[in-house]
Amino acid sequence: MPSPTKSFTELQVMRSRKRGDTTSLLPSSYDPDTDVMPELPICEASPSLYTRERLQQGLVYAERCLKRRDISPRSELFMQLYKEELKDALKAETMEQRENHAMMVMAEERLIQDKGFLRPLKSAHRAELEDQLLQLRELQYLKRYGDYMKIIPTRLRLHAGKHKSENWQSISGNNYWSRIAVTLGAEEEARKEAVRVGAALDKVKLPTTAAVYMACADLGISEELALWSIQEYGTRNREVHRDLNDLKRAGEFPLLASILCADRNDLTSIFSVINSETDITHLRAIIQGEIDELYEDTSDSPNHPAAWAPSIALRQFHKDAVQKANQQQRRD
Repeated sequence: MPSPTKSFTELQVMRSRKRGDTTSLLPSSYDPDTDVMPELPICEASPSLYTRERLQQGLVYAERCLKRRDISPRSELFMQLYKEELKDALKAETMEQRENHAMMVMAEERLIQDKGFLRPLKSAHRAELEDQLLQLRELQYLKRYGDYMKIIPTRLRLHAGKHKSENWQSISGNNYWSRIAVTLGAEEEARKEAVRVGAALDKVKLPTTAAVYMACADLGISEELALWSIQEYGTRNREVHRDLNDLKRAGEFPLLASILCADRNDLTSIFSVINSETDITHLRAIIQGEIDELYEDTSDSPNHPAAWAPSIALRQFHKDAVQKANQQQRRD
């Protein structure tokens, strides 16, 4: 892991400028004389969730941290950078500008959450050892994470297969949970669209969602918990167990497009601020090159992968994979 000192230096160069007044951006309830520390800001799931009130919450936290007497020079520099990013977001004139700043706020809050920037300075050896232990703990958790997420989907699948209720095949058999998760997402979008245009909900086809709800009712499982578990487990399986070539071979062009689009757009928020902008720029160029090769006319709808048309090269890749699989089956 790159040293925090180096990352702070890079950020300081990027962000060095005259600091403006903060008072007008703080909430009216802010008390400058109190010594009570507010709760640690929890990183939101999306830049769009950083409302003005949420940004002000982070700004209050930064203000209080910077007034602490025991703050280390490293912590002070980081919190100042965090504070300035929050101020830029609050001053943004458009929603796009606010979300661009919010993406950096998200990355900074991820670093705040591990409290690494709020501890006193320690030796390089101790810092390296703690970083290694933290990485091992994260790997240990991630290894078991899928096991936890699998518990409820497995119960739903077994129940549906045993009782064979209506649409039970949609969550049973050989259906991958990654594919089921995408289907549930598409059905939810269809439901929202029907609500938006005032259409009758009983006319909207939601077979997979209905199968999940029916199994939940029988088992006494929360529908919200079940849908969340499926989405988490399906996403985990898609990202951990399947690579891009698997999706090409299977002809899952919409799913492949959604993954490529998300990977390209989320680079800045996913990558920690300790990564250089050059790394992010190059990786984004590689992903965009893959998109341009596999899909046609994506510039017309760059952030709507459902509208991307598979290229001749992608269709041929899928066709060749199917022919090869059929030939293997005949030999077997």
